[in-house]
Amino acid sequence: MSNYEQHRVETTNKIKIPESLFEFNSPNFVKIMSEHGDADKFAKNLRKLKSTQLRKFFDEIKSIEKELKTKKDADEALNKLLLLVPKIKYSKARDLVPEEFSEFVSKSVKRIVNSSDKEKEKMIINFVKIFEAIIAYHKYHYPKS
Repeated sequence: MSNYEQHRVETTNKIKIPESLFEFNSPNFVKIMSEHGDADKFAKNLRKLKSTQLRKFFDEIKSIEKELKTKKDADEALNKLLLLVPKIKYSKARDLVPEEFSEFVSKSVKRIVNSSDKEKEKMIINFVKIFEAIIAYHKYHYPKS
């Protein structure tokens, strides 16, 4: 298969990330987290993603959330959050994570960082909940990944 044909196939197979997965201000958790909800559908499409990669990024996000909750250093926590973008792009370049997962993390970080200071902590907490739902559904659909 030529590069052009492979790119065409990848482009047509690309899944759309539900917009609700980025609603960190006032998420509709019923729509997102219920069985057959948006997190479930998104996780089901992450067949190529290994659970170790999911956990790796989730652990970093939980660490950032913990720093913000303990009010250690909000600027340092946001710097760590921003650092997730190059890390996820690096993992994507090494074919460790699919494009959709890379896009999900990158777009989420951008939304959080561009929010007001007052909203950031709430948005990170909701991002963690949504991410956790994706992990749970991914494990449900792909228990041996």
